Amino acid sequence: MSNSTLAQTKTILSWFVAFVGLAVCEYRLILAGVDGVDGIAWDHLLAGTIHVLGPGVFGLLALRDRRWAAFCFLVCGPVVAFVMAYPASGVWERDGESVGYYLPPIWLAIDLTVLFFAPLVLVAFATGKRVFYGFPLWAIAATTAFFPSNWTPLLLKPLFAWSASYLGFGAFWLVTARLGWPRLQVSWPKSRTRRFALGCTLILVAAVVDVAGMLAWVASHSSTWRPDCSGYRLPTIPFNSSHAVFTALVIRTGHSVRAIGKSGGSWAIGVVEQRYWGVPSWKPQFVLLTGSWFVEDETFLISGYRAEGLLTRFLPIVSTQYCAVGADPIAEAEIPLRLLNDPSTPIQIIGQVRSPKRMAPALAYNDLSRAFDPSQRPYVPLAASEFESQGAHGL
Repeated sequence: MSNSTLAQTKTILSWFVAFVGLAVCEYRLILAGVDGVDGIAWDHLLAGTIHVLGPGVFGLLALRDRRWAAFCFLVCGPVVAFVMAYPASGVWERDGESVGYYLPPIWLAIDLTVLFFAPLVLVAFATGKRVFYGFPLWAIAATTAFFPSNWTPLLLKPLFAWSASYLGFGAFWLVTARLGWPRLQVSWPKSRTRRFALGCTLILVAAVVDVAGMLAWVASHSSTWRPDCSGYRLPTIPFNSSHAVFTALVIRTGHSVRAIGKSGGSWAIGVVEQRYWGVPSWKPQFVLLTGSWFVEDETFLISGYRAEGLLTRFLPIVSTQYCAVGADPIAEAEIPLRLLNDPSTPIQIIGQVRSPKRMAPALAYNDLSRAFDPSQRPYVPLAASEFESQGAHGL
């Protein structure tokens, strides 16, 4: 292999690793965006931010200086790993009549972490006789600390999981720097205005990719499964601050099923037509619907909850995969629409009369191809029915 071909191969491989770091960063941003805020330990915000952004930011640094990128990866990796792994290294134990979550002593956790990453420090920053004498000392200390402690397996596993990507990227940039691989030449604009414009463009592109990734993630994880609920609840008032009620015309679905001659799926893109509450007027007319079966070119009454992720809460996403909510074709939502459009109606008895449930396998409601065919439903509305109601006052 000629020197020019070898140099070109090194450059391509370096660019590939830098691109993988950016992809890992973007993937972690998507996961962070869809995670609920209630599940975030805000005292770990700094470590979590470095964990998410590190592979991308330090990978960009490698384009200019491999050694500095390796230093950032190998220094930040153990710190981030310890902060994120320590809360997950505890055990549940019964103490009398109560059950508590117990963490290892902080001093012991720090000692084990230092010993775990000591070989990395020796290889990365020590040379010659320091490595030769350092490894036996580390082996003696590790044997003394690791084996007698019951906390060792509980702490080392999350430590390795949280630091694996940092150690991998750091090792690559460190080894290639020591082997003298050529620096990746990146031409940046000399004008400050052009640099600012380039930076804004890169941030905008990353934001667009992140938003598209979060929408795709939510849609791909949409499910119609629900826990055993008491049934649909008429949306007469907001259930909570995240509850949203509106009508929407479905223009695109996941195309996972055919129903009444139309394409359907467990997620859909809809155009909001009538807003009742929960959908701010400043948000776009388009909304991503999840958690129910939808068919294209049909209008639905949506009663659901807005997404509560760290970033998805700012996106037009509504899920109906909860108890007491759902998505009904507008033709079958006469009762809730009557209450929503005329909330000042005097007190009245409102309900539905339906036939007994039909259990024939071919007519079961979980037959997705017939989910929107009224003639194939397990229940059939019974018009002109008479019923009796008796209460405490004889009504």
